[in-house]
Amino acid sequence: MTVPIKVGDTFEGDFPFTADEIRQMAALLGDTNPVHHTPSPQFGVVIASGAHIAGLVMAFGAARITDRAPSLGRTWGIRFRAPVLAGDTLHMIWRIAAVAPHRRGSLITLEGTGTVERDGERIVAITTDGTAVLLHPPARQ
Repeated sequence: MTVPIKVGDTFEGDFPFTADEIRQMAALLGDTNPVHHTPSPQFGVVIASGAHIAGLVMAFGAARITDRAPSLGRTWGIRFRAPVLAGDTLHMIWRIAAVAPHRRGSLITLEGTGTVERDGERIVAITTDGTAVLLHPPARQ
């Protein structure tokens, strides 16, 4: 079976964060941390919640994979390196780091980096990794 995803494939996307969207998502997710609802004293704007950021980048990676083949997510991890502020655009790059056989298809390993531009330089806001299984088509009978 030919695997529709190979090591080195990348998926890129941009995610703008507005103050209104940050507040709405925090409320929807039940995150009552004040920095997601009123401007943070340190930054002067609201800060996106981890669940908001995580949901967007995880869904983006899943969508790009399932564009090519049916799949099921297996594992996922995220590390927050710098806050994502209202007005930022998170530039996300997912890369396929490995493809290995799995009893249900192929196990793919992904690595991701999300950056924002701040004070004229690009900084890493998040790093992430995960695995998913590309499913074999059902056997014909």
